[in-house]
Amino acid sequence: MTSYIRSRRLIENLTITLGVVMLLPACDGIFEDIYDNNKTTTEEKLVEGQFTVDATSYTAWHYLDLDADSINFVTSTIESEENETGIPENWTIALHRYDVKTNGGAAVETDYTSISDLEAAIEADPMLLESLNFSADTTSASKIIIDMSHMMDGYLIYQNTHYNAIIARWLNVDTSTMPPIYTMSHKTYILRTAEGKYFALYLVNYMNEKSVKGNMTVQYKQLSIEE
Repeated sequence: MTSYIRSRRLIENLTITLGVVMLLPACDGIFEDIYDNNKTTTEEKLVEGQFTVDATSYTAWHYLDLDADSINFVTSTIESEENETGIPENWTIALHRYDVKTNGGAAVETDYTSISDLEAAIEADPMLLESLNFSADTTSASKIIIDMSHMMDGYLIYQNTHYNAIIARWLNVDTSTMPPIYTMSHKTYILRTAEGKYFALYLVNYMNEKSVKGNMTVQYKQLSIEE
């Protein structure tokens, strides 16, 4: 009698298990939309993060494409005032020491001291970005220092190139005293790319952990725009 009960229970358990297995495709269909709705596509995902670049060299620009899948700087070589080699085809922003230039973009300085504060302001006023006055890069032959070796002779050598004077405000270098005084603005800047995308930029530090100047750490985030 005991063997009969055990056999009967075994058959019942097998029947239940088989039924559950047969229902799995149907359950997958029921929950398929739920799983799909939780997926984040590349287009929906905001680009954000933090990068650090060693920009201590006076004879190099460090180019970054903010539309790329990962942070990957391409470093050029400034060979003379008029000649620079190794410029990548696709790039959004470039850093030379504390200098900045964009690839056909424009920028504005805000009064917000963090990217999150800026985002809160945009959420409260979706037309905020449209109301700001952006400034494009300008060209100068006396801004980007590429050779300091003649400083004691009373002159420096500059690269003839364009730069963005607005974003460069993130760090003021006062050379009227020695040593120079470095002052960060602690403000958030907005870069509008040539393609019409908006990125918030915030300078975290201009030195590394050993206090070596020219090591730039920057927070960035692509800003969401109401259509």
